Amino acid sequence: MVFATGIDRAVTGPGRYNLSRQDVVLVVVISLAALLLRLLQIGDASLWTDEGYSLWFSRQPLGALWGDIARNEYNPTLYYILLNGWMSIFGESAAAMRSLSATLNAATIPLVYLTARWSVRSSDASLVATLSSVLFALAFAELQYAQEARTYTLCVLAMSIVLAASVRITGGVSDLATGAASSIPRWPFVMLAVGGALALWGHYSSLIFLAIIGAFHLFLLWRTADHRQLLSIRYALAGAMFLALGGRALWLMLAYALPASDNFWIAVPSLSDVIDATSIIFGGALAMDSWSLEVLTRILLFAPWPLLGAYALWQRGKETERLCLALFILSSIVAFSAYLAVTYLGKPVFLQRVVLSAQLGWVVMCGACILAFRDRQFRAIAASLLVAAFSASALSYVMNKQVTNPKEPWKEIAARIAKESAIGETVFVTATSGILISHYLVAEGRTDLNVTSINGAYRTPPARSLFASSGIRYTTPISPELAEDFAGALAQTDTSWIILRNPDGPNWELVRPVIKNTNAEYTLYQPGPLGVYRIAPGAGEGTSLARGSE
Repeated sequence: MVFATGIDRAVTGPGRYNLSRQDVVLVVVISLAALLLRLLQIGDASLWTDEGYSLWFSRQPLGALWGDIARNEYNPTLYYILLNGWMSIFGESAAAMRSLSATLNAATIPLVYLTARWSVRSSDASLVATLSSVLFALAFAELQYAQEARTYTLCVLAMSIVLAASVRITGGVSDLATGAASSIPRWPFVMLAVGGALALWGHYSSLIFLAIIGAFHLFLLWRTADHRQLLSIRYALAGAMFLALGGRALWLMLAYALPASDNFWIAVPSLSDVIDATSIIFGGALAMDSWSLEVLTRILLFAPWPLLGAYALWQRGKETERLCLALFILSSIVAFSAYLAVTYLGKPVFLQRVVLSAQLGWVVMCGACILAFRDRQFRAIAASLLVAAFSASALSYVMNKQVTNPKEPWKEIAARIAKESAIGETVFVTATSGILISHYLVAEGRTDLNVTSINGAYRTPPARSLFASSGIRYTTPISPELAEDFAGALAQTDTSWIILRNPDGPNWELVRPVIKNTNAEYTLYQPGPLGVYRIAPGAGEGTSLARGSE
């Protein structure tokens, strides 16, 4: 009887927050296995356009990344600062650059474990936490973005800190209400502030998540009348720390948003984008062009498990579990709905990427679904089916990465140019293409080639009205003047190359042997396949073009 009472106190009282040696071993093993999985084939695919932005920014001086670039780039620059230091140690290869994202994503797993374990007051808390961590390690979307040199895994790590801290504070509030504790430790509030500031420095989209979680904490404060003064002091200190660490990032975001403009360069998402984002939240996901039996099968495969987890936490859980359930639903469903609404108003949001953080709560509910089965045998079956489903998703990504997530083959194009070009030839590119082509030509040992941008320097956002004095602005679409300059360069050049996106579209009069229409504006940022042309000097007005391989 005494033994049983001790177990009950360990499960339901403050002692449940202590990790055992077994917990630590499990977390370390799962995290290392996840890191190895994320490093598998990480450097095989060519760097693609967005990773070219990361490469360019991360080569800039740290002072510029903190100063002028931070005041003009719409994405916060913390990731670029981290990547700058990372590349100084490991180099600029695709594998080296992407390994930072893989490491950040694997580092999220201990926080997923803590979030799940602190959410559940059952004797199965460690099992739920272990299963949640395994599911996160195998989730298709986490694997995909862990192998991209972009900021999204940093955002997931930051939001996992916020979510873990919020769950711990929620448990502490419940303990205060029931008399199981007389106070809440300060460190969860420090976690909340630090995680929120990191999220702000990771990506502007974190504002929506932080607003939702902030509303949840206001609700916690409102419902705890007996200890409101204590909590108010803790939240005030956390807020001050949050503003001290993340205030500059918040100010820069607001400064960027102030000049109202309809000139957003990211298109409003299609139905397939919404389907893809939905399937990411449910834990699976391949990018789909439209509704199909495969989409339906994938959603049905993953969707029931979070629902079972929500049922278990609501029907069998205590107050803490129900509050945590509300937090998970708020930080996923509401966030997804907000992104959907904001994006369809024309704002530049990629649903597939910004919903990654919403997956954290759903993964925990997937783990908690085993509590819906009272029989241990059924729990084992449920856990096995979950792991099998997520493993199939991970295997699908690893085996079919080039098919399911195609990117531009810059490495292959550069290898062909390096092989076929004579010494000193010219390669005409658009600005971002030039970053990647130059990078891979250097890797091929062809530093003699002249890489020339036909539309100016690297693209940066329009000067914010508050920081207009810096003079940094978008490279404009190609103008009649640039078209004439380019035509003259083609007429005078030796044998050379030109690489363009969407070469067969109506805006690409520029690649015709004779440029006749120099009064039109040519847009250079249309998505589409790459066209590689070999240019030979022509007689008279023109230049002969030979289409290369794509």
